[in-house]
Amino acid sequence: MPPSGGGCDFLIDPEQPAPPERVIWHADVNRFTVLIGRVPARFTAAAPIELRSLPGLSIIEKGEDGLHAVMGERETIVHLRIEPDAERWGSILLPFEAPNRTRARTAQWLMARLGGETREPSPESLWDTMSRRSHLHILLRLLDGARVGVPLREMAAVLVDPACAAITSGDWVDSAERKRLRRWLVEAARLVEGGYRTLLGGP
Repeated sequence: MPPSGGGCDFLIDPEQPAPPERVIWHADVNRFTVLIGRVPARFTAAAPIELRSLPGLSIIEKGEDGLHAVMGERETIVHLRIEPDAERWGSILLPFEAPNRTRARTAQWLMARLGGETREPSPESLWDTMSRRSHLHILLRLLDGARVGVPLREMAAVLVDPACAAITSGDWVDSAERKRLRRWLVEAARLVEGGYRTLLGGP
């Protein structure tokens, strides 16, 4: 565990036994999660949010902090957390957090989606693209290779370009491929040491 402020970098301490209940994502970390609250007082004309009427609602689980749901899939996916102990839901909560633009943008998209005003992909789906997943997969393979002592040039031949295997030792030292992989190694190490929280939270 890296010494990052004296705490544990994991949301759930991996040294502790797994809890009997299913671990649900943390809305305070995943800023793509839209927080659904109760209808504000005296907003009698406000339409309530009926969970059963939400399109593509595929998962609902109950946690200590409320109900958790996933609406849509792929390009329309959005995570929801519904506040507990509310008889009627009809508002979207925006905590005073820094930065809050990701949650605010996702909430605005949800309102437009429910109102039939947009067919654009959700902010969460745009962040979690296939190219981004591919890059993260490369980072994991690169880090695994480095930990078992695979030479950087051999990994470049597998992960970047097979022609790297033919580069001479002298040319490899100043090659763009070597510099790229060294940058990627730094990025991979940063993610392992807790940077994944930023990745999860969004831009």
